Amino acid sequence: MAKSYRIPILSITVLFFAFSSLFAGSTEHINVVKSANYRDVRVELTYQIRDNQINNPRIKISKSNKAILEEAIDIDKRVIFEDISLPIADDIDGDWEPEIIVNLALNTKGELNESIVYFLDNTKKQYKSINHSWHQFLLFEEINDVNSDGIPEIITLDHQFHKQFSQESEQDTVAPIKIWTFKNEKFVDNTKNYKDYVYQHALNLWEKFDEERKADKPSQKTLKLILASYLADKYSLEQSEDGWKRLKQAYQFEDSEEYFNSLKELLEKTHYSQ
Repeated sequence: MAKSYRIPILSITVLFFAFSSLFAGSTEHINVVKSANYRDVRVELTYQIRDNQINNPRIKISKSNKAILEEAIDIDKRVIFEDISLPIADDIDGDWEPEIIVNLALNTKGELNESIVYFLDNTKKQYKSINHSWHQFLLFEEINDVNSDGIPEIITLDHQFHKQFSQESEQDTVAPIKIWTFKNEKFVDNTKNYKDYVYQHALNLWEKFDEERKADKPSQKTLKLILASYLADKYSLEQSEDGWKRLKQAYQFEDSEEYFNSLKELLEKTHYSQ
């Protein structure tokens, strides 16, 4: 089991200022300020919300009270983002300097996320940034030092299964787990290297499935989603044969063959079975 995650964000503030324009026909907007600290590094994120859309996002990074980066946040202008998370400041690559993560979401549920990661270049004098698209991953489920090596991993939930089996909002947390590391200026999927953590997640899904099927009115869509997520975790554990055996024993409905075939196709499409 992973040890409890040390929270390096020493202080976080969120300030909202709402303004109603004096001019007829103008749209009300909200100015938002979010901040985080890591040791001597402070991050300030500002933006406006108009008509449920993010506008004019900017970031300021200071070290020892000296500004070393202050600029507009580079986002895809073709995408309408509705939410930006609190900035995350932590050393996620083990270079003793904090990376700054800004997460943008298509909606307040966190779907179609994009991360912008700011990190010090080799000269240690200025910050560079990269954009990473998470597609159907729900970012972040958590940041956790999974293997207790002092460098936290990024934990996400894979929502690629929801569209096919269930779109019920209360099932947002039912999904296969993915574990990422940040190396060489990019996120790398290292899920298969953290088998103990994935095993516990798969076990939790199986227990959730058992609870659902014993309910007074179990949802067949929910059962399908839980089992699909469980099987994907079993693939990450390299235990697909055992996973299929358990799934076929557990799911015995009239549409079982149709479900198994569609799940097999989805596992190939999402690269779990490759």
